[in-house]
Amino acid sequence: MTITAGTVVAMAIVLVATILTRDAEDDPGRAALPGPTDERAPAGLARYYHQEPAWVRCGRYLCTTLRVPLDYAKPRGATIGLSVRMLPAKDGDTDRLLFVNPGGPGGSAVEYVPLFAGLMSSRMREDLAVVGVDPRGVGTSAELECLRPRELDGYLERRPTPDDAAAERAWMQRAPRLSEACRRESGPILDHMSTQESARDLDVARAALGQRRLTYYGASYGTQLGATYADLFGERAGRLVLDGGVDAGLRRRALVQEQTRALQRGLEAFLRWCARRDDCPLSDDAAEAQREIVAIVDAASRKPLASDGDLRAAGEASVLRGMAFALSARRTWPALVVALTRAGFDDGTAFRQLDDAYVQRDADGQYDNNSVPSGVAVRCLDDPTQVGADEVRTTTAPELESVSPVFGRYQAWSSTLCTGWKARGEVQRRVEARGAGPILVVGSTRDPVTPYVWSERLADDLASAVLVTRRGDGHTSYGQDTCVDRRVDDLLLDGRAPRRDLVCRGGSR
Repeated sequence: MTITAGTVVAMAIVLVATILTRDAEDDPGRAALPGPTDERAPAGLARYYHQEPAWVRCGRYLCTTLRVPLDYAKPRGATIGLSVRMLPAKDGDTDRLLFVNPGGPGGSAVEYVPLFAGLMSSRMREDLAVVGVDPRGVGTSAELECLRPRELDGYLERRPTPDDAAAERAWMQRAPRLSEACRRESGPILDHMSTQESARDLDVARAALGQRRLTYYGASYGTQLGATYADLFGERAGRLVLDGGVDAGLRRRALVQEQTRALQRGLEAFLRWCARRDDCPLSDDAAEAQREIVAIVDAASRKPLASDGDLRAAGEASVLRGMAFALSARRTWPALVVALTRAGFDDGTAFRQLDDAYVQRDADGQYDNNSVPSGVAVRCLDDPTQVGADEVRTTTAPELESVSPVFGRYQAWSSTLCTGWKARGEVQRRVEARGAGPILVVGSTRDPVTPYVWSERLADDLASAVLVTRRGDGHTSYGQDTCVDRRVDDLLLDGRAPRRDLVCRGGSR
């Protein structure tokens, strides 16, 4: 599976979010709940923009389903449902809504609501209701169905660095076979999961929930969704925070190259940290430590590392995914120390646990949601770049292996993610967001998932954006730094953005 923008934040939800079930028998009443604006809807879309949400209680939350057209070019045609979860402000108020998205693509915004609420300051919780809208095809919104769990296991466990013709053929069959399965199980929605279509859905949700302008926080891929919204609906884009920016116009070859460099910087930061610990199983010399990690990866590629109990063994793909997942936040670095230590004794237990958390696979072999196939579907509609095996073998793999001995070959072969994908839709375009309200782009200098340079470019592209830089490690910044948190709160609550780009140099939360 490709390590792509936003995946880590979306997958981390399973570790921290409490998911409450819907109780449709408990009617919360409608008088004080959000309903549609009276604005003039775009041509042909009035029944969507003016729909009345049917709210029900779902634990601490309020839930509803909104209807949107499957194809915005055919608004009178088939419709699909979008799942919505709202956590009212502490005083029960639902007038001021903050829409949130965790990224992925493929991450569930509905599941993200409790996680984001846990990051909010007390002032934010007092004043803002938090709303998650699962993007089309994702989570419980007109869910994209593709593979049964064991089939998805096979997709994910395929050796990611093929070294002979047979292994190359097997790898290159992944995309067409997955898309064929999605088409067979889910039909036309496969062609309608682009970021631009999800941004149009977000505008329907904004209007149907009574907001004149959108207030929004997006993490990782959620920054691409938010920036695309602001580009399509500039006058309706109010206060936006884009945390862990994605360069929306970047094509796959450049994306993989830049992300490989970011992963390498993240790994080097981890190695420096690890060398200061008594329990670090690696050499103090960074180059030798990387050779030791490569030896572990190579061993797992030859024979998966056995795991304890009923856990599956950890092959090469699991070791690399688990490592990337652990690098995404300093708080998970100790888990990587444990995984590397055990792997040195041919024990893959900890790497398997990290990888299962990453792809949201439980102990019974079930996947908590459809984030893997839906994430691929979105990426392949947004950027259908076809990269061939010859190009990877002769050019990309040697180049990226020189950048990162650990992740280079894996990243190189991941550039073929959409080669042979059998669906086409709206391709992502560059964004400018003219007419939008204040936009805060937040980037961390050693983000291993969305490289800092992406946040710089995104802030440059957006007409009303300023860049807040956090000097530090890890993917995204809100909830990790008091300086960042203060700027985010100021914008979302009061509409106050810094007059110029600024750098936060500490103040961990």
